[in-house]
Amino acid sequence: MSGEGDVDAVIERIKVLKWRRRAFILAHNYQKPEVQDIADFVGDSLEMAKKALEADADVIIVAGVSFMAEVAAILNPDKIVLHPDPSAGYPLADFLTPSIIREARSRYPNRLECIVSGLEVSRTIIRDNPRTERKDSINTFYNPDIDPQELDGLREIMWRYVGIVRSDDMLRKALTMIHDLDLPMQLKELAKGIIMCSLVREESRGTHFREDYPFMKKRFEIRSKYRLGKCIL
Repeated sequence: MSGEGDVDAVIERIKVLKWRRRAFILAHNYQKPEVQDIADFVGDSLEMAKKALEADADVIIVAGVSFMAEVAAILNPDKIVLHPDPSAGYPLADFLTPSIIREARSRYPNRLECIVSGLEVSRTIIRDNPRTERKDSINTFYNPDIDPQELDGLREIMWRYVGIVRSDDMLRKALTMIHDLDLPMQLKELAKGIIMCSLVREESRGTHFREDYPFMKKRFEIRSKYRLGKCIL
C-alpha cells in the first residue's frame, strides 16, 4: 500500500465485508496497531479463545498465529474460521514435532515433561497422551506426601515475584527463595527454568511488565495493559 488513503480504503472494505459475512475479527495483542484497530476484540491467546466461543457471528477471522486459529476452529465447529496467514507460526513451538517428543521420552524416560502450551493439536495430543508405564522416580513429582505448605509457598513465590509484574531483583529473589523450599528437584528445576526465561526477556510487552524496562515500543502501547510505565490490570 502506497499511502494512508490506501489503508483507509482497505479498512472501509473490511468493514463492508464484515457486515455482509457476519464476521468477527479476533486480534492478538502483539499485532500491529492498524490490525488491532479494525478488530472486534484484542487480547492474548486465552482471551481470544474465550471470545471465540461468545462471538455472535457466522465467520471468525483470527489475526494471530496458527494454533490460535486452530483453537477457534475446534471451539466453533459450526462456524467458518479464517486465518489470513496460515504460515504464521509460533517460533518457540514450531520446531517441536511428535517424533521429537517420542524420541525424548525414549531417551529420558524418568524426566518430567515441560512443553510450551502454544502447540498445534497434533503435538498437544502427543504431549497429553498418558504413558502406561512410569518409573518410580518420576512419581515423586505427584507424591501426595509433599507438604502442601511448601507447594503453597512455591505458588506464592511464582505469583508475587514471577507474575505479570516483575523485575530483575524480584526474579533473582525468587530463585533464592525456591532453592530453600523442601520440594522435589524436578519441580524446583521447572520453576527455576521459568524464572531464567523471564530474566532474559528484558522488555514490557503484551501482558508482561518489567519494572526495570517499563516503556515499551510505540507500536505496542495502544492496546497494552499498561500506561505510563504502570500496570493497569
